[in-house]
Amino acid sequence: MDKWVKVLVYRFVTPKLDPKNGTYIEERFDKEHLIPFLKKVRALHLTDRIYDSNGKVMTLESFSVSADADFYEGYFTAARYGEINNLVNRRTFKKRKSDKTLDEGDENNVHFVIELATGRLFLQSDGKRLVTKKSIDVYLSHFISYFESDIARINKEIYPLMMTNLIFSKFKRLVTSRS
Repeated sequence: MDKWVKVLVYRFVTPKLDPKNGTYIEERFDKEHLIPFLKKVRALHLTDRIYDSNGKVMTLESFSVSADADFYEGYFTAARYGEINNLVNRRTFKKRKSDKTLDEGDENNVHFVIELATGRLFLQSDGKRLVTKKSIDVYLSHFISYFESDIARINKEIYPLMMTNLIFSKFKRLVTSRS
């Protein structure tokens, strides 16, 4: 019997400021920003990579380029903890205490693939609802601080260019209106 796997498809967007036009481009994907960020998160020590909130724990367990280099693939591991239920035998319905502690949960691995050309995220459906679009967003947002030096460097490069373009556009309008 074949086992079906439900796959959800989302899209990463990496908004960017266009300094020449002074506009903000929202609907775009730039692998040069997302992939280094995910690699940086994955390179963190395991204890720094764990996100723990509201009885749920999640980490980016694996992240690497696929064999054909058009995709990156990996998986998140998540667990819900804080509950210790009795175990029930499926045949006899005999109950016994679980040896699980309050700090332990059942391992839940959810695989994903990122298509580099489009930014589409193919996410294995998670029946336990631990790894979802929202939980991935919260997880990755938690690590933005690790990227702040890169963001500051990019802003320092863009700001002077934007100011120069702004000054020239105002000067051009002033010259045009007086002519």
